[in-house]
Parts: sequence; structure tokens; C-alpha cells
Amino acid sequence: RFAPGESAAEVNRVGLEIIVDATALDVEVTGGDRFWGLRSRIEIPTERIIAASVQPTSEARSDLRIRMAGTAFPGYAAVGYFRGRRARSQWWRVYRSERVVVIDLDEFSRFDRIVLQIDPPDDPDLVVAAIDDARAAARQRAAS
Repeated sequence: RFAPGESAAEVNRVGLEIIVDATALDVEVTGGDRFWGLRSRIEIPTERIIAASVQPTSEARSDLRIRMAGTAFPGYAAVGYFRGRRARSQWWRVYRSERVVVIDLDEFSRFDRIVLQIDPPDDPDLVVAAIDDARAAARQRAAS
């Protein structure tokens, strides 16, 4: 569904809708994840995104320390607010998944990191490519 180089991309799945363009990353939380994650929407200006990558879930989980608010079932789900060692304030929406999208944000953002599970048939690599394209478009827009 994602095509690198397009100005906007969208993922629609139960529990999560992601819209990315040159101005913002908009994560709309739907269904039961609104309840479990204590959040219905996260909107981040594209210029606040430092990096986006796909990581093994075990690597991303190694930074988690304390659940602040939300739901955590070890080995099954992490949905909501967490504290970590490096990225102190984090928002997660991850169930059983081998790979997750990790979005690191600057110090002016509400969160230091957002970690999202992208459900099949959507590809986490294409989500990261769409975020990278949006960041590049935002930099280009700022330079002109």
C-alpha cells in the first residue's frame, strides 16, 4: 500500500491508522487500543522526527523499564506510556510481532520515542520509507 516517493501514505488496520505527509505524522488509535493505550491520537510535526527505523521487537523492548500508564502483558502486549533508559518517555502499540517501527523524536516533543507494530499485509519497511520521504520533503520545504 505504501509507495516510497509519494507525498502521503496511510495504513489502515484494526487498532491503528497512520497518515504521513510533509507536515505531520498522524497516528490515529482505534478500537480497543484507545482504551488500552489511553490515547486516541498522536500528531507529530514532521520536523520533530529525528529518525525512523525498523527494529527487532526484542531490541526495542530492551530499552523499556517502567509502565507509566496503559497495558503490559510480558511477552504479549505493550500498549500505552512507558519509561525507558535512553528514550525516557515512550508510547507503544505492540503485540506479538517480530519487527516494529521505532520513531525517535526531538526533545521538544511530548514523547522521546513511539514504537508501533505494523500489521500484515502492510510492510514496516515501507512505513519507514514513507516517514523518511516526508522528512525529506519537510527539509526541502524549510530550505525554500
